[in-house]
Amino acid sequence: MRRSVLLTAAAGALLASVGLAGCATQYQNADQAAPGAPAEPDGTAPVPLPTDPGPYRASGIVLESPEHGPMLCMFVATSYPPQCGNLELVGWDWDLVDGEESANGTTWGGPYEVTGTWDGERLTLTEPPRMAEPTVVTPDSDFSTPCPEPAGGWGVIDPATTTSETLEDAIAAARARPDFAGVWLDQPIREPAPGAPDNDPTNLVLNVRVTGDVAQAEQDLRQIWGGALCVSSAGRSQAELSTIQEEISADSAAIKMLYSSIDETTGLVTVGVVIDDGSLQAHYDERYGPGVVSVTSWLQPV
Repeated sequence: MRRSVLLTAAAGALLASVGLAGCATQYQNADQAAPGAPAEPDGTAPVPLPTDPGPYRASGIVLESPEHGPMLCMFVATSYPPQCGNLELVGWDWDLVDGEESANGTTWGGPYEVTGTWDGERLTLTEPPRMAEPTVVTPDSDFSTPCPEPAGGWGVIDPATTTSETLEDAIAAARARPDFAGVWLDQPIREPAPGAPDNDPTNLVLNVRVTGDVAQAEQDLRQIWGGALCVSSAGRSQAELSTIQEEISADSAAIKMLYSSIDETTGLVTVGVVIDDGSLQAHYDERYGPGVVSVTSWLQPV
């Protein structure tokens, strides 16, 4: 079985980009630009906002607390009672569902599937809610090694520099490069011996992506790391992708952003929003180029 590890410094951006630590917030429209608003001072087009009322469908935990009415939640804080609040639901009735729990004035349950119309801020239910079908989550990233396998297979070049310490040093050196774009570990090269640790350095392929000279980067890293190594080319550096992520996050309230992250294996900025009818994806494709930003809409048209 292949087991791969992404070594990303941006992992915390999934929730930190919207100022969360496992608990999402209800969105306000104070910072939203009206559809068709003039271009921003830097000349970029205004962020498009969906206007189609739907109906739309989504699934998640529903939670009602003394602080707010029923909310559909993508993220839930693991407190007791839990806390969350991503999307306001109008017309929710706990009598129509099973499986809810209550504590300290808070009621929650699910995941439920809800269907309703969208007014730009809230979802008004048009059908009775129901329990959501179980979903199988599959990894979006391909952690396989993109380099062709060397003659004789992947293996150790220098055992003296194929240790956990040199692996950490090589990863740090890769991240310190101005042309750094990504790093991950692909494993195993061979099936581990019984009782052998999964993170045996001699059984790993260190993958590094750079935007500069691939051969030079490999030569530099070979001074540190003696194990299997694949250095491949990338279109944008980590610094460039981080800038794009920050620019998108600056509009988080307007686009109703739920999360964002950088996929170091593909050089893709992934953005989750409450709703996108395709116009936001088209906006980022035009601004940054196709294949740089991927937008996922929580609400899906029925």
